[in-house]
Amino acid sequence: MPTRAHELHVSYDEEKELIKECVTQAFKSLRRKGFWARQSFMCCGGCARAELGTRFSNAVAEKQAALQGAVFYTRQDAEVFNRGGVFHKLWLYYGAVHSDDGVTSALATVEVGQAVKAELEVFGLVVDWDGHPESAILVTGLGDAWVAAAKIGGLAALPVMGRK
Repeated sequence: MPTRAHELHVSYDEEKELIKECVTQAFKSLRRKGFWARQSFMCCGGCARAELGTRFSNAVAEKQAALQGAVFYTRQDAEVFNRGGVFHKLWLYYGAVHSDDGVTSALATVEVGQAVKAELEVFGLVVDWDGHPESAILVTGLGDAWVAAAKIGGLAALPVMGRK
C-alpha cells in the first residue's frame, strides 16, 4: 500500500513519524499488559530471539509467569523503514518466549500475534498478517481514521489514537 501522506496533507517524513509514534504507543500499551515489546532491538532477528530467550531464562520465576509473550523489530528493520521512501513498512516479529529449562511465556505464538495485531489497530495502524505463527506482522501505514481526522480538522490537534 502506498503512503497516505497526500490524503493526510502531511509530508512523507511526517507520516513516517506518525507511524513510529503509533507503534511506540502500541508497544507501551503492550508492555503494560505484560508483553516484552522492544523497538530497534538487537541487530537482527536471530540475535533478538537469542537475547529474549536468555533474558527469559535469567528472569525470576514470578516474572516468567507474568510474561504474556514478546514483540520486537530489529535495528535492520528500523533502518529499512526509515529509508522506505514513499512506502513506510515495518516488519514486527512476535511469539511465545522459551527458557533454557522449558518454561514458556503465558500465551502461544498465535495468541501473541493476535494481541499485537489488535493493539496496533487500536492505535490507527494498518496491519497485514495472515494469522500464521511463522509469519511476521507487517505495519503498512495509517488507517482510515487518520484520513477522516485530517479531513475534519487536520492532524495537529489529534492525539495518537488509543492513547489512554
